[in-house]
Amino acid sequence: MDAQPPLSGQPPQVASGGTTLDGSSSKGKAPKRMPGKSKPKAKPSIAELGFEVCTPESYKQQIARKEKRNQYFGSAPSEYQNNHKRTLDLTDDHSGQGSSKRAKTINGPYEAGVPGTDSGENVLTPRSTPARRNVGGRPRIHPVKEHSGKAVTFLRTNKPVSQKVFHDLWTGIFDFSSPEFLLRARQICSHFYQYLSSYQSQWKNARFYTYGFDHPDPPPGLTEMQYAELLTGVGCQTNGCNDKASRKVYWGFLRRWCSKCVETNTIRESDIVGVLEEYSCFRDCIPKVTFDSWNRYLWVGDPSQKPGWAQNAGTYIRYSRLALTRFIRDYDEFVTVTPDGKMKTEEEKKAWVDNRKQANGVQVEKLGLIEAYVETEKKGKKGRSGSTKAAREAFYKERALKMDPPLSGDALTKLKKYKAAIEIPKMPTERSWQELLPKLEEDRAKAEERIVTEVRIAANPDDNKRKKAEYQGMLENRKQHTTPEQRFVLGFAGKIIKEVVTLVGAGSMAVVDFVPLIFRRIFEEYNSIHDTGKPGNYEGRPYRLVLDDARMIYDSLIAKAIDSWEDPAKAKAAKHLKCPGCKRKDSHRLHEFESLIIHIGSKHTTEVGTLDYFLPQPLTTPDRGSIPWCILEWPRNLPILASHREVVGEWDPDDHSDYVHAPSVVSCRLWDNAFTNRSVANGEDPPRGDFIKNVVHAASLLHLMPILDKFKTQIALKYALDRYNNSHKISGAHHIVPVQALKDLPTALFREGIRGLFEGFSCRACRANDAREKRHNKFADKRQSLGELIKHYLDVHENSSWSSSLFDLPSGEELMEALTTPRAKQAYETFAKLFPETGQVPGPATESSKTASLGTNLHRITHPAKHDGTAEQALVDAWKSAWWPAGTPDPSSFGP
Repeated sequence: MDAQPPLSGQPPQVASGGTTLDGSSSKGKAPKRMPGKSKPKAKPSIAELGFEVCTPESYKQQIARKEKRNQYFGSAPSEYQNNHKRTLDLTDDHSGQGSSKRAKTINGPYEAGVPGTDSGENVLTPRSTPARRNVGGRPRIHPVKEHSGKAVTFLRTNKPVSQKVFHDLWTGIFDFSSPEFLLRARQICSHFYQYLSSYQSQWKNARFYTYGFDHPDPPPGLTEMQYAELLTGVGCQTNGCNDKASRKVYWGFLRRWCSKCVETNTIRESDIVGVLEEYSCFRDCIPKVTFDSWNRYLWVGDPSQKPGWAQNAGTYIRYSRLALTRFIRDYDEFVTVTPDGKMKTEEEKKAWVDNRKQANGVQVEKLGLIEAYVETEKKGKKGRSGSTKAAREAFYKERALKMDPPLSGDALTKLKKYKAAIEIPKMPTERSWQELLPKLEEDRAKAEERIVTEVRIAANPDDNKRKKAEYQGMLENRKQHTTPEQRFVLGFAGKIIKEVVTLVGAGSMAVVDFVPLIFRRIFEEYNSIHDTGKPGNYEGRPYRLVLDDARMIYDSLIAKAIDSWEDPAKAKAAKHLKCPGCKRKDSHRLHEFESLIIHIGSKHTTEVGTLDYFLPQPLTTPDRGSIPWCILEWPRNLPILASHREVVGEWDPDDHSDYVHAPSVVSCRLWDNAFTNRSVANGEDPPRGDFIKNVVHAASLLHLMPILDKFKTQIALKYALDRYNNSHKISGAHHIVPVQALKDLPTALFREGIRGLFEGFSCRACRANDAREKRHNKFADKRQSLGELIKHYLDVHENSSWSSSLFDLPSGEELMEALTTPRAKQAYETFAKLFPETGQVPGPATESSKTASLGTNLHRITHPAKHDGTAEQALVDAWKSAWWPAGTPDPSSFGP
């Protein structure tokens, strides 16, 4: 009988080894027996082989389940799924040409070829366990085990769960979670994001579960999710701020800010003189916040309303700039004349203000409750953290004594990792000790050596006196800087300093890199000299630089060179250095060279670390920090950092990496004024004679630009003054804008939401006075608000010359340098719109002789092929007289 072709869409029904379902051969003939061979054994039946018989209907159900699984997990099966198929798919090519061709497994772990068959209705399904093979290479077939009862479900990390978790189950999970977890859960997937953003009750349940039912509810206008973000979130909430570690919440403003953004986003009550006069009703319509004299946030409310939990007394009030701007806009919109010509009556205005006061009173009351709860919990947490710290300290000391050999408590206190571990506000565990143990073993030898040295010094007082007398004699001998080696070092360093000074003057190097680069160049070039060219020490050996040489060079040459600069801000920036061991970001203390070394010796040598190189010794007097200046060798990398460098808490004395310069790009002629060859833009919008509107127009274009506020103020002020003068020109004379008009400027800036401009300036007229008059004048050396500065100028100075003597603005050259940095491209384009070019190029006769000479020399630097000499010589010619102090001896006068 001819073989029947398989049904369409169904695979041929065959068994392993070419056996049909009834146990006969697939060819329909008995196999031949070779001569001399015994009769072969009968082939086992399907049941004996352990196969499960699957009908075509079951096969279709398996295909449907497979398609459903692919829709849920994706069409591409994982490697695990490919290796663990439940069905051994024994098919041919489905061509419908009969079953004479050999088919092979394509979906299971088996790869053996299987002959076709001409009959059968079923498919054989082996166990899901991958097949193992016998010694002869044949597959080992295991019978299917019968399971009794419900099978156990195992979850695997490499196989996703096929069953979805319903929303009601997630609701129960979220109810017993913390608000901090819910904030992270919103970022897991879109389903969680939509669910948690829609149901605020979920956040409320999580808040009560975490903080208790006595936790105060969020204030009006704040959702539960926003409330949770303030309670547990991290990072400054100001757009564009890169501070990701801020945790301080200013509840009076309902914001979490860093210290810089508090200054930017708030304003003192004394700084808004014009607003107080025009909108005196706003005082009780928006929250007022009390600060102390150190500019620290205290509480929400008036300084006279001190809460019970507060410790310090309040000094002044601050308001949110955003809240004040919104109030001014809302009030102006309310009192605006309607199209039919009706004006608001005084009763309507009073009713509107009373409603705002009532709403603000409820807001302030809620904020006070929240602050009281937070501060009370903070005090309780501090008490608990103290007991936790004592428990950790006792636990670690007990475990340290059980080490082999034991580690004493004195040596333990010398280890930096131990001190950091006991500051963690958690109870100690065995796991925390196992994590701390290898860190202690790393620095143990140094700590024990430090203890031995301290004991030896304390046990030999006579030897200490002798060493101290010898060191004092050495220090006295070097005090006048007259020894041969000192004179050689001063002369050698003076030549290098002159070269570096020219680079700073030409703008090729930032002033903050001046001191670190000079010290690095002196060390490298001195050590490159052969020993025969170096001076000899008192033993006749080649002299090696010591730390006292660096101090001598700084006091005798570097400090004098910096003090001769005309710009005091640049001189201050060049002198101030950062400590590499102070990692605290909330501390911005800067030091000069000698005070920095003394600071390191007193603050960062109590523990074993890289900075214990400067460990004080009982050789010098305490007023010099007990630093052995004349004994310690000058390291290649001094522990000084420029203000732009990042502090990592470690220091490498032999660091050979390239120095990281501060970004300083000069893409213009340094002797050019930013307003040279430019005139103010024409146009009637806003009116040229309206000084306030022109200031606001320019400020609104500039206040988001990436340049400093002092440069924005300079551009906006000159724009308004030039347009005002152009509209009032009479017989070549210019009308002066009355200083009274400035009193309306703060209010106008608030209406537009512009902040930072015209703030933080000192009085230029006071700064022009001599030192005796401005010594006790805060308006001469401290930054003031616009309102305070205007009030001071009206009381003290004349009103006619305020445009040139009120604000201490930067020069046009400094503005040009700021506008030509790479990040200020957009600001330069805005400046070009306000002050377009006129097309006239000033001739050399308009420049002073010194500036013209400077321009010629700088042109020689940028175009050396057109001039004789090198660029280095041109730099020296350009800046030698301007930057080198006249009182400093000529380096050629020093000699070995």
